Amino acid sequence: MSEQFPSGKDQLRSITELIQNVILDAVKGNEVFVTDEVEKNRIDMCNSCDRFDTLSRRCRECGCFMDQKVPYTAASCPLNKW
Repeated sequence: MSEQFPSGKDQLRSITELIQNVILDAVKGNEVFVTDEVEKNRIDMCNSCDRFDTLSRRCRECGCFMDQKVPYTAASCPLNKW
């Protein structure tokens, strides 16, 4: 059996927090997206992490689809790897 992802409730909490922070960045006039280089570095770190599910492209810690999460400045790794 493959390793499970966080509960639906925990995943919803994580994505809601990210969305709120992205909106706050936009409202404050802050950068919303990281550079292409930072985005690539982040996903490279995810790809090398044992908590990353390569088939679904999801993090087993937060449940996020990482290809969609890493571009945002407000995003962070739940394991503080980036």
